[in-house]
Amino acid sequence: MYIKCSLLLSITLVISSCYSRTAEEIHIITDFGDYSSINQAYNCEEVVDWYDGNTLDDSRCTRAFAAQELRDHIVKITSNSQQVKVLKPGNSLSFVDSIIIADIQHLNGYEAYGISDYIHKDSMQSQGYLIRTIQQNGRKHVLIVGADRAGALYGVYELLQSMGVRWYGPGSLNEVIPVTNKFSLPVINVQESPAFITRGFWAKDDRGDVDFFNWMARNRINLWSYAQPERNALRKRAIGFLTGGHQIQKRFLNPELEYPYKHNLFNQNDNYLPDPYPVSPLYAGDVNNSGNLSYSEAHPEWFGLINGKRNFDNRIKYGTNFCTSNKHAVNEISKNFINDLIDGEWSEADMINFWPIDVGKWCECELCRDIGSETDRMLMLVHQVRNSIDEAISSGLLQRKVVLTIPAYLETRKAPTRELPEGFDYYNNVVTFFPIERCYSHAMNDANCTEINHHHNSDMKSWLRKDDNYYKGTMFLGEYYNVSFLASLPVMYTNIMSEDLPYYYKSGIRHMHYMHVEVDKWGTMLPNNYQFARMLWNPLLDADVLNSELYKNFYGSEASRLMKKFYHHLELAMSSMKIIRWAGRSLDDSYSLDQRLNADEPLLFTSPHLQLKETSGKYNDGRDIEQMLEDIDLARIYINQALEIQKEKIFNSRISEVEQRFSYGEAMIYFYKNIIDTHIAHHNGNSAEAMNAFIETSKYVNKLKKVKDIIGVVGGTLKAGDGFTATFNVDTYNRYKRIYGNNNVD
Repeated sequence: MYIKCSLLLSITLVISSCYSRTAEEIHIITDFGDYSSINQAYNCEEVVDWYDGNTLDDSRCTRAFAAQELRDHIVKITSNSQQVKVLKPGNSLSFVDSIIIADIQHLNGYEAYGISDYIHKDSMQSQGYLIRTIQQNGRKHVLIVGADRAGALYGVYELLQSMGVRWYGPGSLNEVIPVTNKFSLPVINVQESPAFITRGFWAKDDRGDVDFFNWMARNRINLWSYAQPERNALRKRAIGFLTGGHQIQKRFLNPELEYPYKHNLFNQNDNYLPDPYPVSPLYAGDVNNSGNLSYSEAHPEWFGLINGKRNFDNRIKYGTNFCTSNKHAVNEISKNFINDLIDGEWSEADMINFWPIDVGKWCECELCRDIGSETDRMLMLVHQVRNSIDEAISSGLLQRKVVLTIPAYLETRKAPTRELPEGFDYYNNVVTFFPIERCYSHAMNDANCTEINHHHNSDMKSWLRKDDNYYKGTMFLGEYYNVSFLASLPVMYTNIMSEDLPYYYKSGIRHMHYMHVEVDKWGTMLPNNYQFARMLWNPLLDADVLNSELYKNFYGSEASRLMKKFYHHLELAMSSMKIIRWAGRSLDDSYSLDQRLNADEPLLFTSPHLQLKETSGKYNDGRDIEQMLEDIDLARIYINQALEIQKEKIFNSRISEVEQRFSYGEAMIYFYKNIIDTHIAHHNGNSAEAMNAFIETSKYVNKLKKVKDIIGVVGGTLKAGDGFTATFNVDTYNRYKRIYGNNNVD
């Protein structure tokens, strides 16, 4: 539960008169162990063993980092006029103003500060903190006490936020630090813990940097990609790792890989391990005459039965899942998976997406069908793998717990139809609901979105019901704010998040991430990411107040009113982009304007969510193409005015970065407008009108081809990665180019 209170659970108190007396010197006090200096301790992440079960050195490293962050920011606030020292705990409170950073798990050495007099350990929740100003002998002393090392770090950032510091985006350009020559420690009395336990981003590649790492930590994001090589730096910042995905079978039970055992019927040397499995009744030897025996040749029955034949299609997408009812196949994939957790590629992972093949086929054998639905089969498989993990931990082979996330996605998005096995580990096996086909014209719980979101919301709630649902655990929510087929367009979610995040929390969701965050050059994405981070900590925040402060602080008071109007119209203009790309009630019942254009369908608009001309109605009413154009034109007016009125360099630079990504979205909308006009005129037999529309289309294609560096590598979908590729209508354009192209085009 989100907590923000005093020691008596009262409302947060931050007294504005805290700047009444300038402090001559400030001491920051934290235990950094045997390190000779805070600088040495600050850089300790490479010598700390983060996996040995000893949390003391982990905590010292994170608290040293927190102390350095606090010192650096106070120096900036005071324009380097304040003397700030970081010291180890002493025998009494300093005779100068001080800030004490501790956590309740490691209070030895802090006895002189009487911390236990100010905290109630039972009220401290994981990642939470207490901040309390005490006054003694005319001096202020701020206690920051974390429930753990993460809480201590977050408490430091809360203290800095109370001083007016904001980290809106990665890097110094995107931070706001007030400067004063009359600095004094605040009087503050606050206790907080996060609403969402896990808060982060789903990513599968190495693309972060220290600016992004710092932004995540400062905004209390605690989940990032395991593919990032600087994992110790992330650990220091209390950020964990997520890996895995649809490649589980390809990595750990690949039908094409060599069978690792000495088969009783195949001539192999004695270097192979003894075969723990009986000879398959379907064994036919080295079928492809490769000279080696593969998994599929040794045990065809381990793999999915499709239309009466064993299928070895191992593609990560559209392939065939293995036979999950075959106990030997489950044993083998579990063994290979656990060996990797012990000393393989994933030996440091905290959380692993244990997913089936994406849009894959499922085994049709009788034993698999007897287990139940695809959801039932997936949960049973994870339960069996979890039992093997627990055995490895009990035997000492594996030294840590690992959370497995199970996808409620496409064919497995519906809740289980049968009781889960006795002893199912709901704490370490967590279901993630992925509403990939949802629309963003409406909130998830909008009763008027009967065509799309109603169905996804019903599926989500079926998992969360406690009275008549077989699944009894907490849930993860995987959103799609920059899903690959949105191609990093300037889609805005501030209004949607204001409704969805409190609703998700109220429904029982306690973990959340989204695909696929960009790590720099955010522009229009900055308000999305900032609000996302802040509302995952506290979904009850007033987003209007949050964003109004952002517009004023970040774009300057002169431009803030214009930027608010700009973002309002941009959000409206882009709200139907998900419908244009792909949305629907299910994979088999969906709508995509892109698909209809590429397939040369005469009728383009078949969903009430998206029409060419403005339509209105109570149900399923999204922004139509005509309205999108009106909104994007208004957004252009407001951002141009903001650029003109705001002359201060830093504010103008920030608005210019916004304009860059906005221009990409603007060109995309006008591309759609003109390619649609071309298509309709062509199918109506009006060649002259189609020619004119195609010439206009080509102008926007030329603009889009120049857009490259703000489109990230999102899911590998973009390939070439420019704005024209990101239209996903290259085939449509080339088709009309062959008909209406001339020397004046391109």
